[in-house]
Amino acid sequence: MIDIEAAAFYTEMALFQNERMQAMRAEDLKIEDLVSFSDGLLSFHGRRLVLHDLYAMAQLRKDLVNSIGVEQTRRVLARFGYYWGKADAAGMEKIADWDDREEWLRAGPHLHSLQGVARTEIKDIETGEDGSFRMEVIWHDSAEAEEQLLELGVSKDTGCWILEGYASGYASYWFGRPVHFKESTCRCRGDEICRVVGKDLDSWGPEAKQFIDDFAAEDVQGKIEALMAELRKKTLELARQRKRLMQMAPLATPDSPDLRSKPYRQVLDSACRVARFDSSVLITGESGVGKEVIA
Repeated sequence: MIDIEAAAFYTEMALFQNERMQAMRAEDLKIEDLVSFSDGLLSFHGRRLVLHDLYAMAQLRKDLVNSIGVEQTRRVLARFGYYWGKADAAGMEKIADWDDREEWLRAGPHLHSLQGVARTEIKDIETGEDGSFRMEVIWHDSAEAEEQLLELGVSKDTGCWILEGYASGYASYWFGRPVHFKESTCRCRGDEICRVVGKDLDSWGPEAKQFIDDFAAEDVQGKIEALMAELRKKTLELARQRKRLMQMAPLATPDSPDLRSKPYRQVLDSACRVARFDSSVLITGESGVGKEVIA
């Protein structure tokens, strides 16, 4: 897990060397005020940045889907985005004296625009006296949707998982309680735009379980050990079956005087030869030659 406090600390240390921006609105943020360039180093107010190619990220997404499946890929990328968003929220808190707290929240989507991740449009922000939260954002030209379409094509599900995670992490840090975003429309499934809605955990109702599961600690090592134990069990069972077949083979060879039918002896000979291998075999032949017995 990324140490969010460490991200805020490094940002604060950098501010000793850079003037804190005063009376800021999110729309006033400029990339040149946030990122410094030096030989071999990009720095976001003390936090190191690395540029990645969109096509390389598209290939990574494809490899993940092929390796661990769509659901686990979604979870991994959402978690990545979540901690990225939290780190940015912690940093933005220190960078400027915001006009109000909402401007600090609005800075998150604006950062996406500055970073080339998407052109964001905030449609609605609501905070209730009962502790509820709701925010709706449109992501125009989502780079993540482009990655998905490049390598995986149009799918039946939404696909801006990193962006969902980022928005969730940023808003959660700002709100002080878990907030989760979920796309209602997405270019990955053929929609015209990517639209996302974020709500506090309680307001999601039964859907909250998915978010809880996504960010729960997984016992990956335990799952691997369980799979290995199952594999060992299957291997031992297969070895026992092969041993029994090998023991039975001499008792029923084609030369046995009890086997009078030539077609049956031919089938049995084939069965003895393939029994040494873990292979699927199709037994064919005339009725009454012993196919059922061999099977």
